[in-house]
Amino acid sequence: AASEDAGETFKTEDPTVSSLLESSVRRRSSVPAADIERAASSKRQYSLSTSLGEDIFEENAPSKFGSGGEAEEEINPFSKDYVGLTASYLGVGAMLGTSSSLLYPLLIVKNGVSSSFMAASHSVVMLWWSYKILFGFLSDCFPIFGFKRRPYIIFGWVMCLFTLLCLARGGNDISASNVVVLLSVCNLCYVFADTSADGAMVSFAHKEPIERRGRIQTHCYSMMSLGKII
Repeated sequence: AASEDAGETFKTEDPTVSSLLESSVRRRSSVPAADIERAASSKRQYSLSTSLGEDIFEENAPSKFGSGGEAEEEINPFSKDYVGLTASYLGVGAMLGTSSSLLYPLLIVKNGVSSSFMAASHSVVMLWWSYKILFGFLSDCFPIFGFKRRPYIIFGWVMCLFTLLCLARGGNDISASNVVVLLSVCNLCYVFADTSADGAMVSFAHKEPIERRGRIQTHCYSMMSLGKII
């Protein structure tokens, strides 16, 4: 503004100085106003799309957000749309408690292995919990048919069920090493599914109203604790 006033002042006194001032102002504001407005509009649209986030299982599903950024309806974790997440956390708790509890009777009591073998077996079975960040990277960056959650959750639990069937077919004659290998593979499968379920839970949490936000996390981890008790 000062430069424009100065240009008006010198315009009547010295045309050369006035033209220099005008060209300087043009250089400092060389971006057209239409381009600035277009860039600002694109940024607003990008911020809106990223703030809404993706659906729990389907990225292309319509958002359930209201105009105020809150969910239009109360999230019921036992409804048909969300019961899969509840069942997944219940299964994770059951598998987490069972896989570690089976090691002692199958390895120490039945097969009479040493305490060092028992400790090493427990570490191998629970190893995959340390790789959840890699599983999360895989599900986020490589969606299957456009879906980041649903295929990975289903695949993880199907493979976990298949591994449990193989363990059951071994019967009483199954060796200690086979028990450790199969339980380790079983834990790999359900941890893989649990990682995608965690991402779904976060998406749920963002859809909850502010005054009730956090209930879905409480529900999920309560289901996991209940699964451990069962």
